[in-house]
Amino acid sequence: MADAKRDRLRSVNLFAGCDDKALDELASVLDEVDVEAGHELMREGMNSREAFFLIEGSADVTVGGKKVGEVHSGESAGEMGLLSKRLRSATVATTVPTKVYVLDGRRLDPILEKHPSLCLAMLETLSDRLIETDALLAEKL
Repeated sequence: MADAKRDRLRSVNLFAGCDDKALDELASVLDEVDVEAGHELMREGMNSREAFFLIEGSADVTVGGKKVGEVHSGESAGEMGLLSKRLRSATVATTVPTKVYVLDGRRLDPILEKHPSLCLAMLETLSDRLIETDALLAEKL
C-alpha cells in the first residue's frame, strides 16, 4: 500500500524529483479523499490550511468568479498558500468525481526540514509556474 501511494505521489509534478524516503514520509501524513463534481477544495480569500494533490479527476480554478485555469491529475493546488502563509488566491472546485491527497499544512514544515529534496522539487515547480504566469501577463500587455 505504501509503495502504491508513493508511486501516485511521484506522478504529481510537484514531487517528480523527490527521493523515496521523502515521498514515504509525505505519504504517511496524507489523507486520501474522494470528492464529487462541484466540490470546492478551497475558496478564494480563506485561510490556507491544506494542500491538495489530484490523483484522479480535474478542477477549475477561478479568481473573482472568472475561470483562470484548470488543475488535472498529477497536479497540485493550495501549496503556495501553505508556503506563503497567505490567504487563498483562488477558488478550486472539482469538475468531475475526483480523488485527492490532502496535506494538513501543520505537517508540511517538519517534513520540508527533514527532506531538502522535497523543498527543491517544490521550488522548481513553483518557479516554473511563476515563469508561465509572467509569460501569460506579457502576452496581455
